[in-house]
Amino acid sequence: MLSTEVRPDYVCPMNVLLCWLLAASSVIAVTVDDDASLRGALAAAKPGDEIVVKAGSYRGGIQVRDRAGTADRPIVLRAEGEVWLRGGGSTAIQFSACPHWKVKGLRAEGYPGNGFNFDDAGRLDQAVKGVVIEDLVVLRTGPRGNHDGIKMSGLVDFEVKGCRIEGWGGSAIDMVGCRDGKVTGCIIRGLEGHDSMSGIQMKGGTRGITVFRTRFEDAGLRAINLGGSTGKPYFRPEVTRFEASDITVAHNVFVGGQCAVAFVTADQGAVRHNLILRPEKWAFRILQEQPVPEFGACRNGRIERNIIVFPEDNRVAVNVGPNTEAGSFAFRENAWFHEGGRHRPQLPSAEQGGVYGTDPKLDGERVTARALAGFGPQSGS
Repeated sequence: MLSTEVRPDYVCPMNVLLCWLLAASSVIAVTVDDDASLRGALAAAKPGDEIVVKAGSYRGGIQVRDRAGTADRPIVLRAEGEVWLRGGGSTAIQFSACPHWKVKGLRAEGYPGNGFNFDDAGRLDQAVKGVVIEDLVVLRTGPRGNHDGIKMSGLVDFEVKGCRIEGWGGSAIDMVGCRDGKVTGCIIRGLEGHDSMSGIQMKGGTRGITVFRTRFEDAGLRAINLGGSTGKPYFRPEVTRFEASDITVAHNVFVGGQCAVAFVTADQGAVRHNLILRPEKWAFRILQEQPVPEFGACRNGRIERNIIVFPEDNRVAVNVGPNTEAGSFAFRENAWFHEGGRHRPQLPSAEQGGVYGTDPKLDGERVTARALAGFGPQSGS
């Protein structure tokens, strides 16, 4: 006898197949190969759409607004071959209030404003979720003033990965009021003739960000600006006590530049397992760029297990500004080597298990396994 009983734990295979077919049939792949078709596809984008841009050169100055994907059906914009955006406006593409987009493989060159802009359209309490920014190349932005390679305002649950940014005015990647995101596997390289104020800047209430396995080369005054000095109207979603909090900077390489990491009106930042090579002035800065007591004093950073090599003419490892709680910073098991022989740095608090004066014997910019064996904790050295 055929039972008509409906079991809660039973899923009909035909129903699963039907749902899959319906979902697949609603995904639209659009191939574009000129300016008009690119703009048209972006203006009409719907959840599940995939916009494939054929190799070639396109005009920027494009604005995409209020086109939302969903968590299970994001909108994908991807390059097929080398796709260059040049001219046409101050920014290559600006995405405003566009959650759940994946933008991959595009290249932008020579924009005076920003390379790519992802923002919440000024709706400070409506965060933009689920944006993935992958394999973008952004060249020669600015070159002067507050003009960024990739600008992000009000993004949450996002990822920036595999991007290359060379030459900018303000920041290579600038975050204002962004939360719970990560930057991985990027290359950030300063160029002559560009202001390059910072490599990655996280400010305006930014929190819960990880910067991982990214390379910084001559990345400006502060390769990472962990914090900043944001005007109150621009904090997202509201004004907080700190410009940045709970930021992790791990397993990155910093080469040159004035300073590797600056903590600026920040709380609970962790910098660990990085290689910092020959900073021009300082490895780290601890600064307060918002008024105290209205904002909290910069505090509670953790600097752990980094390898820092100073050039011969460097004299200051950590620059400490006024009105900070520099004594709350914890230093643990870092390896410090000074090419001029001044191996033991002056730190704002006592270090636990530091290593001083052991040459890391770099093979180019790689630390050999044999050299690393000499970097066990040596608190008495």
